[in-house]
Amino acid sequence: MDHVEDETVQITDEDFPSFLYEIETAYDEKNKDIALFCGFLLIQVYHHIFTGPSSAMNPTAKINKSKARKFGLAEVTGRTIAYACVQICECVSTFLF
Repeated sequence: MDHVEDETVQITDEDFPSFLYEIETAYDEKNKDIALFCGFLLIQVYHHIFTGPSSAMNPTAKINKSKARKFGLAEVTGRTIAYACVQICECVSTFLF
């Protein structure tokens, strides 16, 4: 991370997997962050992990006990998004190899 922060290593939009982006939003060269971390798969997996599988499949489902509450999560953070991303990558890689 030090190399990213001191800009020795540049991260571009091409370094991110497509599942991080929302499909319906047109790519904007001037604002590359639009729709980043809004991809359907990422949101579904995030809901599945932190609120339970029923909320991922049905957003209007009543949740008895939130996993987020169990884990002490009060808000979405960069670390929880990263955790969901890693889970997706691991799952996809097991199907590819």
